[in-house]
Amino acid sequence: MNKYLWTRHLVLAGIFAVSFLTVISCSHQLVEPDGQVTDEIPPPNFVDYDAAPHVVKSVQPVYPEIARQAGLEGTVWVKMWVDKQGKVKKAVIQQSTSEIFDQTAIDAALQFLFTPAKKNGQSVDVWVLVPFHFRLNGEALSLQARPIWNTQFAHLNAQRSTSDFETS
Repeated sequence: MNKYLWTRHLVLAGIFAVSFLTVISCSHQLVEPDGQVTDEIPPPNFVDYDAAPHVVKSVQPVYPEIARQAGLEGTVWVKMWVDKQGKVKKAVIQQSTSEIFDQTAIDAALQFLFTPAKKNGQSVDVWVLVPFHFRLNGEALSLQARPIWNTQFAHLNAQRSTSDFETS
């Protein structure tokens, strides 16, 4: 009986160790928008910089047809990881008024391009926050689904003015 318990404990310890190492080894991997896996670690929520990132290319999200037919409007706040080349590495829903708009906002966010943020002349990875507003106007249900740069993001970078956050 004692031999059985000893073997059982060893097997359980082995399973735990393999599970733990698998979690640790995968915890720093990221699947990029193009499907490639990378070991890059996202930047912290606050990164000090001298020059703010600026939008070079923005993409309007597609207004979901079912939302348009139902007369739904909403706003999705998307947090984007902008890398040292100005590409969006990851997009995460920070806040949303309706889940129906989430995926189309993420799809648009992943296509944005920025000038990279700079610290001491070197490009740095940062997070930026962009709201996507989905609005229906008039009888014809014309839509405006434009990302509008978040002027409130300035509070995360305390000494920055809202003029740092401009779209082109």
